[in-house]
Amino acid sequence: MFFLVLGCAGCDLGTKLACNVDGDCFDDLTCVSGACYKCAADKAGCACADGSCLHGMVCGAEGTCVDCSETDPCLEGLACDAGRCVACSSDFAGCPCDDGRCGVGLRCSEINQCQPLACSDGSRNGDETDVDCGGSCTPCTEGSSCLTAADCESLACDDGACLAIGNCLVKTDEFPTIQTAVDDPGCSTIILEESLFDEYVRIDRPVEIRGVAREDARRGGTVLRNSLPGPAIEITSGEGTVYLRNLQIRDGFAVRGAGVFSRRDLVVEGSLFSGNRASVNTVSGLEQTHPCGAAVFVEDANLTVRDTTFVDNQAEETRLAVQRIGVESYGGAICVLGSGDLVVEASEFRGNLAVTTADIPAGEPLSQFLAQTLALASGGAIYRSHEGSTKVIDSIFENNEARAFAARRAGDLLAARAIGGAIALPGPWFSTCTLALGFYVDCPPYQTTDGPMRTTIEGSRFVGNVSGAQQLSGGGIPTALAGALEVRSALIRNTTFQSTGRSRRMANCLSPKVVPCG
Repeated sequence: MFFLVLGCAGCDLGTKLACNVDGDCFDDLTCVSGACYKCAADKAGCACADGSCLHGMVCGAEGTCVDCSETDPCLEGLACDAGRCVACSSDFAGCPCDDGRCGVGLRCSEINQCQPLACSDGSRNGDETDVDCGGSCTPCTEGSSCLTAADCESLACDDGACLAIGNCLVKTDEFPTIQTAVDDPGCSTIILEESLFDEYVRIDRPVEIRGVAREDARRGGTVLRNSLPGPAIEITSGEGTVYLRNLQIRDGFAVRGAGVFSRRDLVVEGSLFSGNRASVNTVSGLEQTHPCGAAVFVEDANLTVRDTTFVDNQAEETRLAVQRIGVESYGGAICVLGSGDLVVEASEFRGNLAVTTADIPAGEPLSQFLAQTLALASGGAIYRSHEGSTKVIDSIFENNEARAFAARRAGDLLAARAIGGAIALPGPWFSTCTLALGFYVDCPPYQTTDGPMRTTIEGSRFVGNVSGAQQLSGGGIPTALAGALEVRSALIRNTTFQSTGRSRRMANCLSPKVVPCG
């Protein structure tokens, strides 16, 4: 007689008696491949054969059920997700990605499986412009890679990198002009793209404006000009400093400061000023404002200029009927008046001109004019009044000129004087002058009394600078002094002066307080 035993009380560990389910074994045993083994209910640690492990575990290298991993991978068609094998979808989510088959919106994870993209997965993927930022993720911080302003928390992407908060980029939809960025108090630094900006900019707060530098300024860079009369940049008085860096300011026209007119402390670095004109041209009149500083005019404030070039800037005054007023021009490139210090470092001044033309046309009654009218040009490149200190370090002055021209002379009516072909730094001019009809006359070209040493010229070079004076009619001799440098008193070190003389001109001489011109 044969008996069929179903659900026996329990087989011994490892017995080869057939078991179909765990219940065929003792309570602490598990049925694996028809035999009872002592292991966990999910068969973790149980001896196994492929396909016998439960709950997504795999048959490991040692023949027991273990969590899936890189060393214990899932079977073909499954993917390891947090230690458990799962079936992957049609877009290969969760599938191994050795062959790059992850679908749209998925990435290949560090465990080599396709997973959804995330803004916190530690990888640059999707439309991110940098790791976990930019694109549809949160904006990136300073220095991160970017494609547009929206990729940056500062809303300023410059040359593929996010700028710091407070940096504003022009030209963009948010800031189409320089003035729109200047008017936004959140813009502490304004970055200009490589472009031409034709506008008038008024600044009434501390700010930095920075352009794109070019080694050869003729081949690009950031160019700023104002095609209307008046300065390109006007800076009002107040606390704090304005910084202008890597700008080309060109072809402006104003009475003073056709490039920059400032009554606030100003620092100019790495820039180019060319072709600017400060000009007064009248037939008659009593205007008291003389042209001064075609490129940069600063009043009652400090000016620092570094690594900047000034080329072919011109301060010019022309009067055809001179009534009770001097005809004067100052500082072809730079003019600094009033209090405040001037510092010029590692800069170049080439071909700048301060020029004055005075003419009493034939037939005008001479009785209406002063006993002497001065046609004065002073400081072909730089002029500054006597109140502050001046330092010129490691700079070049080449072919700058102060030129005065008087077209008609009767007795002592017109006197042409040119002083300081490159630089004019006079002392108090009018302390020994004669006051007549409200105007100073018979003034010396420089103060001869000793004063404090407020000027330092060091490591610089002066070549071909000229002061020239010319009178076409009448008696007397035109006065041309200090072809290179007119200064009250100065400390001059490691500086060279080179030039040749010209008729009625004194080329590259210094005022008698420094070196007698002979």
